[in-house]
Amino acid sequence: MQRNRKYNEENINAKACELAMYKELAQVASECRERANEYREKYTDLRAVDYTMTKVQGGDGAGFVDMVIRWVDLEETAHKAEYEAEQLLWSIKDRLAKLNHTQARILEYYYIKGYSVVHIARIMDYSEARIRQLKYAGLQNY
Repeated sequence: MQRNRKYNEENINAKACELAMYKELAQVASECRERANEYREKYTDLRAVDYTMTKVQGGDGAGFVDMVIRWVDLEETAHKAEYEAEQLLWSIKDRLAKLNHTQARILEYYYIKGYSVVHIARIMDYSEARIRQLKYAGLQNY
């Protein structure tokens, strides 16, 4: 489980927030997409629609319209969050490419993939303290 750590230097905090923003956007997109899929399933359960919107088999017309509006809103929000996350990820990857390989991997594992320091230490065969040092150095150079 990751925790939001505050550093003494404001510029390091700003860099960490920028990196963490990707994961937040991806999470919003995922949650909206999941809820939109739930609406899609409900929509496909409805068998027939009276196009005068006076009757809908399986429910009233007003409820159906409200559901479709929420569904479309969720799809739009998911699409927007996915687009913003993708754009941010390209920017992050571009900046990570300028770091040394180890620092870039640690920042990617931590902020993009969401791995804990403990997990990263196991993967890279470093101590947790060394991963924290390299993460901090990576943030400084980012």
